[in-house]
Amino acid sequence: MDIQQAEAILDKLALLMNDKNGSDLIITSDNHPGIKLNGKVQYVEGIKPNAEAVDMMVRAKLSDAMYRQFNEDLEINFMIDYPGRAQFRTNVFKQKDTVGMVLRRIPIEIPTIESLNLPDYLKDLASLKRGLVLFTGGTGVGKSTSLASMIGYRNRNFSDHIITVEDPIEFVHQSKKSIVCQREIGIDTHSYARAMKSALRQAPDVLLVGEIRDMEVMEQAMTFAETGHLVFATLHATSAKLTLERIINLFPFERREKLLHDLSESLNAVVCQRLMHHASGSGRVAALEIMTNTPHIQMLISEGKLSAIEEAMDRASMREGVINFDNYILDLLKAEKVTAEEALLYVDSANNFKQKLREHGMNHLIDDAANSASTQSWSLEKSAEEIREEARRQEEAEKAQEGDALGGMGTFVRE
Repeated sequence: MDIQQAEAILDKLALLMNDKNGSDLIITSDNHPGIKLNGKVQYVEGIKPNAEAVDMMVRAKLSDAMYRQFNEDLEINFMIDYPGRAQFRTNVFKQKDTVGMVLRRIPIEIPTIESLNLPDYLKDLASLKRGLVLFTGGTGVGKSTSLASMIGYRNRNFSDHIITVEDPIEFVHQSKKSIVCQREIGIDTHSYARAMKSALRQAPDVLLVGEIRDMEVMEQAMTFAETGHLVFATLHATSAKLTLERIINLFPFERREKLLHDLSESLNAVVCQRLMHHASGSGRVAALEIMTNTPHIQMLISEGKLSAIEEAMDRASMREGVINFDNYILDLLKAEKVTAEEALLYVDSANNFKQKLREHGMNHLIDDAANSASTQSWSLEKSAEEIREEARRQEEAEKAQEGDALGGMGTFVRE
C-alpha cells in the first residue's frame, strides 16, 4: 500500500461516517475502524489497517512541518476538510508505539440554538454586552457545537467584531452582521496566551477562547471581561460547582482571596452540558446546568462558600437564569424527551431525583425505570447471541465476496 492508497481508504472511511451520520471515526493499527453512532461504537469489517497503513494515512493529511511536529509532541490536532460535503476535527496520537487517530465530524452549517433544542436563555447570554460566560462539560458532550450556535446568533444579530482563538478551528463562521476573525493555534498564532494578548489591540467586542487550560489564560479571560468585552470560553468540568473549583485550582493558594473577588465580578454565567439519548431511540438531547451569577451566587463566590452553591441552585429557578442538572433533566422527562432510565443515569443524585418524581406525582416512572433495566439486561444477552450469529454469517459472506460499503474494502456492521 502506498500513501495515495492509504489516503483513499481514509477518505472513504471518513465519508462513510459522514453519510451514516456518525460522530467519530476511530482508527488504530490492526483493528477494525470504529464509527460512533448515537454514542455507540460500530465497526467497519473487512478492513484492518496495519501500523504502516495508519501512519501513511496521517502522512497524507499533514504537511512535512506538521508531521515533524507530531513526532516531537507525539500528538497533534488539525482539520480535514472535504469542501461542500464534510469536515472533521482530527486528533492524531501515539499508542503502543504506533499511530492512532480520531476524526470528529463537524457540521458544515453553523447550528442554531433552536436546531439544537437549547433553551432561549442562551440567546440572552449571547446578547450580553460584557462579562465571562463559561461553557463546560466532559469530552465529546457538544460544548463546541453549543458555543458555535451562540456565536452564530451573535454574528447574525449584532454589529460586532468577533475574534475566536481555537485549537483547531472547528466551525467556520462567515461574517454576517458582525465581522468574524478566526485564529488557529499553530497556524495563525503560537498560543492562546499570545493570541489573547494581541487581541487587546484588535478592537474586539466578543472573544471566544477555545479552551482555558492554565492560569495565564484564565487571568486574561477575566481581564477581558472586566474591561468591557464579552468572553466565551470552554473548560473541562462536569458541573457548575466543579467549574469554580477547577478555576481556583489553577491559581496558587495565596491568590485565592483576590481570585474569588475578581471571579465574582467578571463571571456572568456557567453553562455545563451533558448529552443524553433521546427517548425515541434516535439522536441525542442536551441536558444543561445553568448558573447565572445572581447577587446571591456572586456573594457565595466572593466569600468562597462553594459548597453552598449547589443548594442555592436547587432552590432557584430559570426565571433567575439558574437551574441544576436534576431539575433540567426532570423537565426533559416531563416533555418525554428522555426515558426515566436514562434520566437516572445522568442526574447528580438518583435518590434525590426519585424523591422529586414522587413530589411531582410521577412514582410510576421509578418502577418503569427498574423494569426497563431488568429487560435491558435480558436484551443485551440476546443481542450478544444475535451478534455472534451475525458475525458468523458475515465471515462466510466475506469468503464469498468483498463487501461494497467501501468500494470493495469493507462492510459496515451494527456493532
